[in-house]
Parts: sequence; C-alpha cells; structure tokens
Amino acid sequence: MSRVIVLLSLFIIAAGCGGNLSNEERKALHNEMNERAIKKVSEESIFEKALDEGRSIVTALSSDSVELAGVVNECKCTVKRVNNIGEPELNDTQKSIWDAYKYVEASPSQLGDNVQKDGKDLLYSAPIIESDTLLGIWFISFSRKEIILSL
Repeated sequence: MSRVIVLLSLFIIAAGCGGNLSNEERKALHNEMNERAIKKVSEESIFEKALDEGRSIVTALSSDSVELAGVVNECKCTVKRVNNIGEPELNDTQKSIWDAYKYVEASPSQLGDNVQKDGKDLLYSAPIIESDTLLGIWFISFSRKEIILSL
C-alpha cells in the first residue's frame, strides 16, 4: 500500500511540473542564447560600423523632413551640431577636432568625416560644408557597447 502511495505521489509531482516548452518558447530561448554568445570583433569593424552609422545619421539630418529628437531616440546616441558662432561647450576630444577642422578650413576639400575614441564612447565627426565654406561640425557620440551589439 505504501508503494502505491509513493508511486502515485511521484506521478502527481512529475505531471505537475510542466517542464515542456512550446515551440515559440524554445525558439526564443535559442535566439537569446545566440545573442549572448561571445563574439570576437575587431577594432576595425567597430570603427567601420560607427562610421557607417554616423554617415547614415548625418544624411538623415541633412534632409529637412527628419527631426533631431527622432534620430537620437532611434540610434541611442547623442548628437551635437557645432557652428562657427561663439565658443561652444565641448569636451577635450571635441575641442581638438574642432580646432583641426578650423585649421584646415582654408581648403574644405580636404575635410572629411572620422571616428575617434572618446573614453568609453566612439565620437563620429563630420564637417558641415556649403559653398566651400565650413559652417560647422556634427558630433555624434555612440556607445561602444551599442555598436558592438549591433554587429
């Protein structure tokens, strides 16, 4: 009699566990495991991705139909436009880039966009040129972590 009670108890416990996953839950679990897998990413690919992201954001901002707030929310980055008017509040890296762009201002054809390390972030900068005149610079700061996760 006690064996029957023990077996019946084990059967009820085993049936009550509900350890089976549905196909959707199983797929979601596998996707999450794949996303958390350790990936080896080169510095070059990180900088290339930041450069591509920066270029696409500047292109979007150049069109009149796109708002800055919408772009910032979508890209999880900070965007700053610096003009020639007054002394803008910039960190050391941004100041050195601003000074370099102003130094080469005499020949705007040499000005190009670039990506540099700025602490834990990546700083994309692109000149704003119109009629061979430097009007300002776009500074876009990306989280290094976000860039790596997007690769």
